[in-house]
Amino acid sequence: MTEQDLNNLLEQLIKVPENEWIEFKFNYHSDEEIGERISALTNGACLNNQPFGYLVFGIEDETRIIKGTTFKAKSQKRGNEELEHWLAQRVNPRIDFHVYEFDYQGKHISLYEIPAANNQPVDFLNIPYIRVGSITRKLSGFPDKERKIWKKEPVKPFEREIAMPCVSPDDVVRLLDTQCYFDLMEIPYPTTRDGVLERFESEKLIKKRESGYSI
Repeated sequence: MTEQDLNNLLEQLIKVPENEWIEFKFNYHSDEEIGERISALTNGACLNNQPFGYLVFGIEDETRIIKGTTFKAKSQKRGNEELEHWLAQRVNPRIDFHVYEFDYQGKHISLYEIPAANNQPVDFLNIPYIRVGSITRKLSGFPDKERKIWKKEPVKPFEREIAMPCVSPDDVVRLLDTQCYFDLMEIPYPTTRDGVLERFESEKLIKKRESGYSI
């Protein structure tokens, strides 16, 4: 999305009452809190028939005033690991959430766009969460909501789901049998790694992201 797209999205989101699929935060508290919110918002989006859930930093929750945040979601680290990658590896099933940083009228915003859970609750560190009103709770305490997620019809075929998000170009080539693909297709193997990636992207086997690729 362009910065103008993100500004427009922000203006739309702050008009919506905070609910099971939108949460506003003024500033960062902990990595684990973000992971729990990702789980809760993806599950909430599923229950409310929304394509995405949103976690937005830089908004005063009670007033919806856009104040900006010091939290830099793209560059935040967990030890030596990028926080985005750390989170992606601890959410199950893997979901292809996107992280955006942008300025709105000179104020910094960090935004997580989180696809809705698909036919299965999404957990963080083996615990699925849900938002009830403005509070994040463990999904196990709400069996009716959990049952509804399991009963949801798949939005798209399993084969189109993300198998592994946030991997490097080298990991794409390492994890996938690229030589076998080109042999079976009876076409020459590209002379460069970028050629392999371009072919796989054109076949929708991988998807390019700001932080690498999703398989």
